[in-house]
Amino acid sequence: GEERLEGIRVYIEENLNSAEPPQSQPRMPRVLKSFQTASQISFAIDQTRHVTLMTIKTSDRPGLLSLIGQAFAENRVRLHNARIATAGAEAHDTFAVTDRDDQLISEQHELDELAASIRSKLD
Repeated sequence: GEERLEGIRVYIEENLNSAEPPQSQPRMPRVLKSFQTASQISFAIDQTRHVTLMTIKTSDRPGLLSLIGQAFAENRVRLHNARIATAGAEAHDTFAVTDRDDQLISEQHELDELAASIRSKLD
């Protein structure tokens, strides 16, 4: 519920806003690798709240949010809200994001770069 979201948000925001470079993640054990499905990433614009909604469907794993947080930091993306759901071995997470100036991220090339950056960490 809300409590878990708050923890996640604090966790990601601390990582996003710290000047320290994120610690490199240990490589995933090969056994786990074979169960991995390619991450699906989609975007939608929420005009009312003026945020870009990014939905990620990927294999759930330890450190997942930290990897996504790193990708946000590298792309100078600001996280406003996260909805985290897990179904079995799959994580289905939606993030409300903007750029550093609180503007919608709507340029296709920016969305592509962000998606590519997240895929490179997850897949």
